[in-house]
Amino acid sequence: KAKTLWQLMAGHRLRYLGAIIAMICGTELTYIAPRIWRGAIDGILVGRNSPSRFSLVHWLHWIRDGHGIPVALIAAAGLLIAATILAGLCMYFRTRWSATASEKIIRGLRERLYAHLQHVPMSYHNKAQTGDLVQRCTSDVETVRTFYTNQVVELTQFAARVLIVVPILFQWDWQLAIVSLA
Repeated sequence: KAKTLWQLMAGHRLRYLGAIIAMICGTELTYIAPRIWRGAIDGILVGRNSPSRFSLVHWLHWIRDGHGIPVALIAAAGLLIAATILAGLCMYFRTRWSATASEKIIRGLRERLYAHLQHVPMSYHNKAQTGDLVQRCTSDVETVRTFYTNQVVELTQFAARVLIVVPILFQWDWQLAIVSLA
């Protein structure tokens, strides 16, 4: 069954890949907001500096020392706004690309189903209930459409959240991460 679903995606896999990449980027950007808050509190308000020259705390602390607290807070707010806008754009493209791909897949599936029903012997149509055929075709196609629209990307999103959040937890506090994961 997975092979059939994979075959139905032929010609639309790149669009799904784009949706998955947009979803991963959007998820990562969503989890950047707490890091910006942490950097603003530690680097600007508390005045703590980070040993890493590439950390957000170090960068915001450097702005604070060079230009003052208000400028550093504006920089942190700008980063937060930019991350939120980019996350929203990524989620928009994820939804658009996965919906477009799923609708095109379903159109192809409907055409295949119609062609199949056209070539079934007439004796089959004489024995089968028309209402049952119509109901079965529409509900089964709708189930496949729902799978392609929602579940394919949602399964990947679940995996991405785990792969993104777990390292962040261990980076912040490994003991709390172990307790959280347990």
